[in-house]
Amino acid sequence: SGQGGGAKDPLVNGRWAVEVARPGKYAFTLRMRPARVPYKIPAGKARVKIGDVEGTEEVPAVSDSVTITLDLKPTGHVMLQTWLDEADGKSRGAYYTTVKYIDP
Repeated sequence: SGQGGGAKDPLVNGRWAVEVARPGKYAFTLRMRPARVPYKIPAGKARVKIGDVEGTEEVPAVSDSVTITLDLKPTGHVMLQTWLDEADGKSRGAYYTTVKYIDP
C-alpha cells in the first residue's frame, strides 16, 4: 500500500544482522537514494558501526554518497548500523548501504 503520509526523509534508523566471512578491508557506501539516483546528503558526519568496530567520515556539502573503510576480522552474527548526522543535530540512518570487500 505504499509509504504514504511519512516525512520526505524521515529521521529513522535501523540495524542489519550480518556476518563478516573473511578478514580484510571493507568499503561501506552510504546513500539516501539508490546508487544511480542523484540526491544530496545533508552535510555533516557519517558513521558506520559493525559489531564493536566503528568508523566516521565527514560528509561533503555536495555529495550523494559517502564511503567509510573499515578493517574487519571474521565474526559471528553482529549488528550493522549507519548514521548520517547533520550539523543541526538531526540524525537518520542511511537508507541505502552497500558493502564491498577491498582486500585482505
